[in-house]
Amino acid sequence: ELLFKAGEKQKALEIANLLGPRAVEMADYQIEKYSNVTLEVRRDHYILSELSRILYENGEDDLGKKLEDADLKILQGLQLKEGMRRGDY
Repeated sequence: ELLFKAGEKQKALEIANLLGPRAVEMADYQIEKYSNVTLEVRRDHYILSELSRILYENGEDDLGKKLEDADLKILQGLQLKEGMRRGDY
């Protein structure tokens, strides 16, 4: 957010393009490994939601939407895993 305010749009986008996919990758790994919501998954969700909010606020709607969709996909995956666990007994 501060990079956008400082006029460093390219640097802000570079960081968002690095952090966003990395957060998705780490969340997917944590969900697959532990099958539940870990602190790391919460952190990755926070990163994605904040990045998408900041990008939308600064007119970067395409990248904001991409990260928002990735975040929703992670949340939906968690809901499916939770539903499967409840149905196992």
